[in-house]
Amino acid sequence: MLRARRLRRPWVVGVAIAWTMILAVVPRPTDAAPLPPLWSGAPDDDPEGTRARLEEKIIATRLAALGLSATDTAAIVTRLTRQERAELASRADEVGAGGDLVLIAALILIAAVLLYLPLAGKVHGWW
Repeated sequence: MLRARRLRRPWVVGVAIAWTMILAVVPRPTDAAPLPPLWSGAPDDDPEGTRARLEEKIIATRLAALGLSATDTAAIVTRLTRQERAELASRADEVGAGGDLVLIAALILIAAVLLYLPLAGKVHGWW
């Protein structure tokens, strides 16, 4: 009710609209900030080297997210060939530590049923 009374006054609405317009026009301090350099060293003209570094970073980030230590990640990245590194970087979202849980659970369930039926005497001589 108090808010409704304040909005009935035309000057309150005018102040709110003026404040909104001022905020829309005035640039924020972060808009004018310079961007940091992409690389800390001198820019190189080797696109393959740049691609290799980006692929290594993608692979290292994904493996670190899965829980590998930095030394294990570095060892894995150094063992990969250029083609393997490119393939792994392009399919990094498919890398998993345990595989497909649903498929593994289904296989275990099928194996359990196939082992249980003959042992329980339900089926004879079907294998």
